[in-house]
Amino acid sequence: MAITKVWIEDGCIVCNACETTAPEVFSVTEETCKIRAEVRVDGLFTPNLDERSALSGTIGKELADQIQEAAEGCPVEVIKFEKNKNGGSGASAALPQALKSVRNRFGRLLEDRPSW
Repeated sequence: MAITKVWIEDGCIVCNACETTAPEVFSVTEETCKIRAEVRVDGLFTPNLDERSALSGTIGKELADQIQEAAEGCPVEVIKFEKNKNGGSGASAALPQALKSVRNRFGRLLEDRPSW
C-alpha cells in the first residue's frame, strides 16, 4: 500500500505528535502542522488542505506506515490521507470522482479498446 496524498484539516493543536512520528513528512509550526515541501509534487510548504498535492517519488510508499501511524495518533484527528491499495503509480487514486464512476460503469468496454 502506498499513500498518494496527505493533508492537515483545520483544528491542529500543534502537539508535535505527527512530527515526532514522521519528521520527514510533517513540520509543526506555531499555528498548525504543514506537509514538508520536499515530499510534495508541488513543492509548497502548507497543510496541503486546499492543494491536495500528491506525495513525490516513492515517499508515499516508503513512509506509508509512519504517515498512517501519525494520523492514527493525532489527538484531534486532523491528519487525513489517500492511499493507493494496488501499489501502482497512484494515477487511479488521483482521478476525479466523476471519471472513477465512468471507469467503474464502462470499465469493461474501455479495457477492450486499444490504448490511445
